[in-house]
Amino acid sequence: MIQQRVILCVLFTSVQGQIIDPCDPGGHSLLYRSGDRGSNCTLDYYDRICDNSIQEKWYRIQSHDDLQSRTMITEPPKFFECGTSSPIWMNGLHPTQEEGIVNRTACVLGISDNCSSRYDIMVKNCSAYFVYFLKRTQRCDEGYCFSSSECAKPDPCNPKNYRMIEDDGGRSAYCRKSSSNLCDNQLRTYWYRVMKDSSDILMPTDCIDMLSCGTTSPIWLNGTYPEVNDKTVERYACVSSSPKGSCCERSYNIKMRNCSSFTVYQLTETSQTHCPERYCFGNSSDCPEVENIVTQRTDNTPSACSGGCARDVAIGVTAGVCVSVVTFAAVKYFLSKYTRVGGPKETKTGEKI
Repeated sequence: MIQQRVILCVLFTSVQGQIIDPCDPGGHSLLYRSGDRGSNCTLDYYDRICDNSIQEKWYRIQSHDDLQSRTMITEPPKFFECGTSSPIWMNGLHPTQEEGIVNRTACVLGISDNCSSRYDIMVKNCSAYFVYFLKRTQRCDEGYCFSSSECAKPDPCNPKNYRMIEDDGGRSAYCRKSSSNLCDNQLRTYWYRVMKDSSDILMPTDCIDMLSCGTTSPIWLNGTYPEVNDKTVERYACVSSSPKGSCCERSYNIKMRNCSSFTVYQLTETSQTHCPERYCFGNSSDCPEVENIVTQRTDNTPSACSGGCARDVAIGVTAGVCVSVVTFAAVKYFLSKYTRVGGPKETKTGEKI
């Protein structure tokens, strides 16, 4: 009787006295670094996967960018694949839904044997995905291998993987000033989150009139916003050009990701030839005072621009003028002290300079 209770606790998770099927959302966890476990994801020695510290429980394997869950590979991989030194593969077939929970053997790839050591695991078919009851590995150079995918790209919803653009209203579709000529030709290709006054603002999805968004040719989103389950999607960003009567004379390929509470955009630099053109965000009627400045990067650091770069460039222009005035005054002082009409001035030692 005691043995049956132990087995029942392994097969099903108990929460507040209620038994939960491992296929239910609360019956399993997502395995950490799911996106780095593909057989085409090679080892990063300084960031290798180590399953020596995982909890022994039910797992579902799905990366932040996977549209479907991953399955454990059933053929021996190679060394240093799946993000670890000694990848672990499943020696057996995946069960059908009717089979329920089945026992399987997970093999550790060895030097002279494809199954140098073994772990007893369990698998269940949940119709749309599989869940696995995994054991903690004996060594830290061992990791479970799932799918044949390459390493997952960094999660754009992670604050470490996107940059902030703090807009001052100049990118708004309702900011219309005929003298504004800002351009995003120096914007680096990267993921961006755009905010104004600590609130997220969105790229407009309607055709924008020329001389809006603080530029001559505004850029707007020609498409719909993704849902959270859509993961990363590709979209076209159209350039409006009134002289030709076109809402989409040209377009840029961008990517978007719905991060539940905010949206991030993978933007690329605009054409140097077609400047000034700029990405639009928000619908504020507040326009900044700075005009006639082309967006420029003033250094090589990978940071986004505050206020669309306008203020930074304005400060740089002012500093340049000040330096020029100081330099001119210094030259004038030097000439007046050491030169005179008619010939060189003599020092106290009589040396001519």
